[in-house]
Amino acid sequence: LAVVGFAVASLLFFNTLFMIGRAVRARSKNTGKNPVASFFTLLVKNSSRFGGYIAHLAMAIILVGLIGSSMYVTETVQYVNYDEEANTADSFTVDDYELRYTDSSVEEINNGEDYLYTVQFDVYDVNSGAYLGHVAPSVQLDAMTQQTKLNASVLGSPLEDLFVVYRGVRNDGQLSMDVRVNPFISFTWVGFGLLMVGTAIALLG
Repeated sequence: LAVVGFAVASLLFFNTLFMIGRAVRARSKNTGKNPVASFFTLLVKNSSRFGGYIAHLAMAIILVGLIGSSMYVTETVQYVNYDEEANTADSFTVDDYELRYTDSSVEEINNGEDYLYTVQFDVYDVNSGAYLGHVAPSVQLDAMTQQTKLNASVLGSPLEDLFVVYRGVRNDGQLSMDVRVNPFISFTWVGFGLLMVGTAIALLG
């Protein structure tokens, strides 16, 4: 199913590029202008058509993002050994990410009505050892109702996002961590923005 989806996205993307290229080439040949000038001329004079082209490109990019972020997600639950007195915890690895514990905290928020339990990790690349960023997921506890709210921490990159969720401390003292790696999710946001641009251009036309 993923292969079919990627094939459809590729067909839509490159077919649209071909149509844009053919129109620009014809305009350039008829007017003697360079391709860049021809493209912007067509964008102004035939904006409804070219806005539709951009919207089609956007849909192909969105499709790639949806397939990657739904069919290739890595999700794992980690139980991390934690020493409250020493304020230390074990490191753990998910895919190409290593999460190293740095600190934890408990604070009152909303005038003492809620408590926020936060754990913090530095994130490193497993292969190169390079520092990638910092995540600080938390659990918010309502003091009156004892209901909890999980606040995920996200470390984004162009090709994939790392979602880290802290679910609290287990009875045996371990930290319960839910970690997901979502590939291509940024394609969805880029495609959505491009879709809005294409739609706006088409409407102006």
